[in-house]
Amino acid sequence: MNSEKPPDHPPASELLSEHEERVLVAAALIPSSGPLTDDQRQKVRDAADAYRKEHGLKNADIARGIGDGSPGLWSGLIAGSYGNKKVSDAKIDGLLRSLNNWMEEDARRRRTRPGRPFVYTGVANAMIDAAKIAQQRGWIVIAYGPTGFGKTMTAQVIAEKHVGAIYLRLGKGCCTYAKLRDRLFGLLKLTRGPKRRRPISPDDAIFEKLHDSGRLIVIDEAHRLRDDGLEFLRDVHDETHCPILLVCTKDLWERVQSDDEDHGQMRRRVGLAINLTDVAGGSANGSRGSGHDARRRIFTSDEIRRIYESPRVKLTPDAVEYLVDVANLIGYGSLGRCDQLVDCAVAKARKKAGLGPAERVTIDARLLSEWDARTMRDGIMAPVVADRRQRLVAAG
Repeated sequence: MNSEKPPDHPPASELLSEHEERVLVAAALIPSSGPLTDDQRQKVRDAADAYRKEHGLKNADIARGIGDGSPGLWSGLIAGSYGNKKVSDAKIDGLLRSLNNWMEEDARRRRTRPGRPFVYTGVANAMIDAAKIAQQRGWIVIAYGPTGFGKTMTAQVIAEKHVGAIYLRLGKGCCTYAKLRDRLFGLLKLTRGPKRRRPISPDDAIFEKLHDSGRLIVIDEAHRLRDDGLEFLRDVHDETHCPILLVCTKDLWERVQSDDEDHGQMRRRVGLAINLTDVAGGSANGSRGSGHDARRRIFTSDEIRRIYESPRVKLTPDAVEYLVDVANLIGYGSLGRCDQLVDCAVAKARKKAGLGPAERVTIDARLLSEWDARTMRDGIMAPVVADRRQRLVAAG
């Protein structure tokens, strides 16, 4: 499981410039505005056709993912054939940009850390169960826990598994009502033109698009929401009846439980809140804010092995226990810290032994401890865990 936080990814249309070609995962490199050339149109078609074949997608999957148009529309667009219909270049360019944007966003949802598979830990299963409950009952559900628990990667997997799901990871610049609305407006492929017979606001366009669609909305890093952004999500839920999964730290749940009128309105709409630190040994309990013993094993030895061992990396038993301690020490980085230690230890061991990147290397607790001591300079390690680590290393 990858606990490393990926950077915010704006819509692909904002990335498509010569200066940012390196960040594209699947989309073709085209300008974000203005007429497209025939060559640029063909690049999008070729990229979409290759992407469709790579992931075994049907045209219906593309239509559902984009949330607009029929399977036949996207089939014709990719093939460059529109039958007897006359379609303007401007409309074709708009559709191709929608297809290109969706392809990039879908690829980012699918992407996992190279060489490190997604592992169904107790935390991941709890989040997946929370998403199912939200979908089945049309609820707002909150899944909260500390950083480094693998929440982001699990949220991306959830969005990938739920047909038509909308995944939105909040950066610091997307926390207000206006920014959140604009991001959602863009993800839904809505436009402010051509003019309708009756004027319609961006809010109403979103509500109209999502009304009774049942599409799951996954908001990652939801604790960053400002109050007006939180209120907007409440309106989205009220107007569309769409299930919403809020993935966050406990800060948001504490805000929602406050007694003031604004947060009280949101609290009444939350059907379930799951404390991810109450997950142990692969089971999860719904929580309304219960406490947690930091020494409990949220991540097990078996889960750590499945996350970090591979044909190229072997962990000794003491290394597994060392990483279990790190993963279960809340406030120390959890799996994120494990990622750093394993990566550094593997690189060091390979260099010392003169091994290539494809050759297998063995990591023990002593090597992990060296990197832990080298990079840990602020002394925040819990004494009980630090003492246990020293004993593990000494025993090794």
